[in-house]
Amino acid sequence: MIPLALGSGALLGALSQLTPLAFLGLLGGLWLSQAARWLGLLAYLLVLLHLALVKDPWAPQIGRWVRLEDRLQDGFLHTAKGRVYVRYFPRLQDGRYVLEGHLLRPADKRNPGGFDQQTWLRGLGVTAVLQARAVVHYEPLLLDLQQRLKGRLEAGLSPPVAALLVALTLGERRDLGEAYAEFQRAGLAHTLALSGLHVGILSVFFLLLFYPLGPWRYLLTAVLLLLYVWLVGPLPSLVRAVIMATTVLLGLFMGRGRAALLPALALALFVQLLLEPRTIFSLSAQLSYLAVLGIALVLPRLPQLTGWKQWVWGSLGVTMAAQVLTLPLLLHHFHLLPLLSPLANLLVLPLLGLMVPLGFLKLLLGGCWLGQRKLWDHWFCGWQAGCPRAPYFAGAR
Repeated sequence: MIPLALGSGALLGALSQLTPLAFLGLLGGLWLSQAARWLGLLAYLLVLLHLALVKDPWAPQIGRWVRLEDRLQDGFLHTAKGRVYVRYFPRLQDGRYVLEGHLLRPADKRNPGGFDQQTWLRGLGVTAVLQARAVVHYEPLLLDLQQRLKGRLEAGLSPPVAALLVALTLGERRDLGEAYAEFQRAGLAHTLALSGLHVGILSVFFLLLFYPLGPWRYLLTAVLLLLYVWLVGPLPSLVRAVIMATTVLLGLFMGRGRAALLPALALALFVQLLLEPRTIFSLSAQLSYLAVLGIALVLPRLPQLTGWKQWVWGSLGVTMAAQVLTLPLLLHHFHLLPLLSPLANLLVLPLLGLMVPLGFLKLLLGGCWLGQRKLWDHWFCGWQAGCPRAPYFAGAR
């Protein structure tokens, strides 16, 4: 009851950005116990306090000609004041820039069913767009940790396979091209969004890997999941999944058993909205929470079978339960109803259970394997007649 009260109060606080009447939802909690009502009110006030204290740093400069400089990554300029979305054609590659242009508010939806840039950026906490007119200075970025890991993932793989593995492991989908549209049409776009599916696979993988450590494996797995968020960035669906997984893992570590799905979801909603109330505008977060809510409410009510039929029915049931509440949003935003989604998920999900751990093994061991392979190639080639490197090894014979 306590997590549900916290989650409901935080949700109403975040919804107050849409309408001041959101506080009326607190009246719906009158049937709760007195402690739950106070907790819901506390969560509501904490979110409102966060919204009141966070000011828009770009408000005085909107509509003006500005010069901004800092690191540009994935279309966002990361400055000391906060992130700004950069609009420039052709798209600028990542690097350190000095840019000049007009600072504008994000554009609203212009056509029915069109892209709503304002809502998209609001969900990311970005309130300004730089319409860049001049690139004053550019210098390439030194390879950061994420780029080095991306290079390690791509090493030795063909471009299509490398793009898919990078998307599944690091969440970067820029190199997928038309393949991403195919995933959407098949109802598999969620498999490329780092969320509960990936966190669940990784959690099982880490728990099996650290099984000899006993209860400490739960704590170590939670730490590694938090490091994963730090590595790939605070994607809304990933943050939700990691908060829920951490709640379950800490409960197991302390010997309190596994947390129930619905209270863990409500607690994750409270924590995430307390950290960033504007997450409520993120379509990724909306789909993520509604999918898990559908699983929590619908899946237990589906009939149970036996044997292999239960495995097939269970896999189909999870997909259908997740789509019950997300379907209206999918139809509204994408105008697409993937009828083959349950069957496609049935075939693809077992493969993901293999590919995601293999991707992380390649991240951890790929450099060692490539180094050993180069040494082996040199050693073996040196002993082969006619090898172009044979003279180099001639003295070793």
